[in-house]
Amino acid sequence: MARKLPVDLVTRLLEDGLGPRAIVDHLREHVGIEVSPQAISTFRKRHTDVPAQHSTRRVIPWDVRPEHRSNGYRRAILAFHRRAQGRTLTGEERRNLDHVERTLRESGQVITYQQDEGWTLVPARPGIDTGIIREPEAAMTEQAVHGTPLHPTTPQHLGGAAAAAAGVAAGAGAAQASGSGEGTRLDPWFGAYAQRAHGMRASEIRALFSVANRPEVVSLAGGMPFIQGLPLDVIGEAMQRLITTKGATALQYGSGQGDVELRERILEVCALEGITDAHPDDVVVTTGSQQALDLVTRIFVDPGDVILAEAPSYVGALGVFRSYEAQVEHVPMDAFGLIPEALERALLDARTAGKRVKFLYTIPNYHNPAGVTLTLERRHQVLEVCQRFGVLIVEDNPYGLLGFDREPLPAMRAFDDEGVLYLGSFSKTFAPGYRVGWVIAPHAVREKLVLASESSILSPSNASQMAITTYLDTCDWKGQIKSYRELYRERRDAMIGALSEHLPSATWNVPDGGFYVWVRLPEGLDARSMLPRAVTERVAYVPGTAFFYDGQGSDHMRLSFCYPTPERIREGVRRLASVVNAEADLVQLFGTRAELDDDPRDAEHPAPNLA
Repeated sequence: MARKLPVDLVTRLLEDGLGPRAIVDHLREHVGIEVSPQAISTFRKRHTDVPAQHSTRRVIPWDVRPEHRSNGYRRAILAFHRRAQGRTLTGEERRNLDHVERTLRESGQVITYQQDEGWTLVPARPGIDTGIIREPEAAMTEQAVHGTPLHPTTPQHLGGAAAAAAGVAAGAGAAQASGSGEGTRLDPWFGAYAQRAHGMRASEIRALFSVANRPEVVSLAGGMPFIQGLPLDVIGEAMQRLITTKGATALQYGSGQGDVELRERILEVCALEGITDAHPDDVVVTTGSQQALDLVTRIFVDPGDVILAEAPSYVGALGVFRSYEAQVEHVPMDAFGLIPEALERALLDARTAGKRVKFLYTIPNYHNPAGVTLTLERRHQVLEVCQRFGVLIVEDNPYGLLGFDREPLPAMRAFDDEGVLYLGSFSKTFAPGYRVGWVIAPHAVREKLVLASESSILSPSNASQMAITTYLDTCDWKGQIKSYRELYRERRDAMIGALSEHLPSATWNVPDGGFYVWVRLPEGLDARSMLPRAVTERVAYVPGTAFFYDGQGSDHMRLSFCYPTPERIREGVRRLASVVNAEADLVQLFGTRAELDDDPRDAEHPAPNLA
C-alpha cells in the first residue's frame, strides 16, 4: 500500500513557493516516497489556499476543467491585445504568447470562450480566424473574462485593465444578453446570432482530432474505418474511368432526392438486413447519415420538444438535437440493448408531464459507443411500445453489416414501413470521404426530407453518388465487407486481450461487431479529467461524458479498435493502463479521484455498466 502524503511538510513546501516537481524531488530524496506532480497539484487545490505556480511552457490543447486551463489562455489573450495596441511586452509575456501562437498555428486552433466549457480551443476557420482568439460563443461578460467564478472554488480576477485590454466594455454582456444586436471588438456580429447558435459547441471527439492525429499518439478515439483495407488501386482505376466516360454528368448538379441508380443499389444493400418492401422512391440520398439526422430533426422538432435516446448515445446525434434546441431524455440500456420497460416508463412520464416526444433515436446494431446489439425479441417489443404511444422511431444503422460472428439481424424498418425512419451510410462499409448516406421514409415524410435537403444543399454530390454506384457495380463489395469483418474482429480481439492483460481493474463489454469497446473505469476515476494525462502519455480516447446529453458517463470511456493495427492497439492500451494506474494511486492517496468534477451538467446517476 502506498504511503500517505506528509501533508504538513507538503503544505510548508508549497507555502515556501516550491512547485510540484520540486516537491516531488524533495520527497523522493528526503522522505523516500514517490508521488506524482499531479498528486501535489491536487493536494494544493483541495487542501490549501496556496496559489498555483503557473507554468508558461505549454498550453493544454484539449478539454479539461476551465480553471486548469484558463490562466495560460487569459495571459496570452491579454498579451495579444497589448501587443496589438503597441505596448511593450515583458519577456515572460512575449515567451508565453510566442508559445501559444506557435502551438495554435501547428494544431490549427484558436482560443474561444464557451459558456459551458470556459476558455477552450476550437478548430480555426481558414481565412477567417487570423489571430489566436475567436469571439466567445457565449456572452463574453466582464465576469467571464475575469474568471469570476469559472469554478466556485477558484475565483480569479485580472482587474478592470485586463477587461479593457481584452476589448470588453463593462456593459457589453448585458447588452448582448438583452438581444440588442451589439457586437464586440472580437466579433462585431456576436449580438446578431440566433439564440440556438449560442448552444452549439464542439464535440469532445472533434476537440481531440488535432491531438489524436499526431503520429506519436495512439488514437483509440475516432471511429475512422481502415481505408487502407480497400483495394485502392482497383477503386482508383474505376474512378478514373467514371470521370473519363461520364464526367459531364458526374460533375453537374443532380436530383435533390438523389440519383435513381444509386437508390436502387441502396435497396440491394438494405435487403441484406431484411428490408425487401421498399421502393427507390422511398429513398432520399443525403450527404452522409449525419445530414440525414439533421434533416429528420429539422422537419420534426421544435424548440423544447423531447427526443428519447439511449444512454449512452451517438455524440453526433446529440449535437444535432442540441442545435435544434430539443430536450433529450436518455433511456437506459443493458447488455441486450435498449430496455423496453424503461422506454415505456419514459413515455408515460413524458405524457404525464405534458411533454411532446417527437421520436426515439436508436442505434440497434453494435451501438456507438456501447457496442451492444438490440436482441430480436426486444426489437419487436420496442416497436410495440412506440406504436402504442404513437412515437416515431429513427433507426440509425451504420454498423449493421459489420457483425463478426453472425449474419445481420433484421432491421426494425423490416417490420414497420410507416413508423420507422431508417438511416444508413456507406461511411463504415466503404469510404466516409464520399459523404453518402440515406433515409428510407414513408412517402409524405420523404417529400418533406427532399424539400429540406434542397433548401440546404440543392442536391447531394453527383460525383460521389456515381462513384458509389460504380464501386457497387464493379467491385466485390460483399467480399469487401466480409474482409472488413475479419479485420475488425482481429483488432477487437487485440483490444480485449490487451485490456485483460493491462487493465484488469476495469470492466468492459465484448462487442460482436462494430468499432467500439465501452470501458468502465475503477471506482473513483474520472475519464474526462484523466484525458490530459493520457494525451501526455501519447494515447487518446473519448470520455464517456461525450455520449450523454446531461453530463453522465464520467466513469466510462469509449475505445475504438477500427483504425489502429493490432500492435498499435496493444501499445495504446498499455499506455492507457499506466495512466489509469497513476490516477488510481491518487485515489488511494486521497480517498477520492484526482480532480474534483463539479460540472453542473453532471447527473446524479452513473452511466450504465454494459459489461
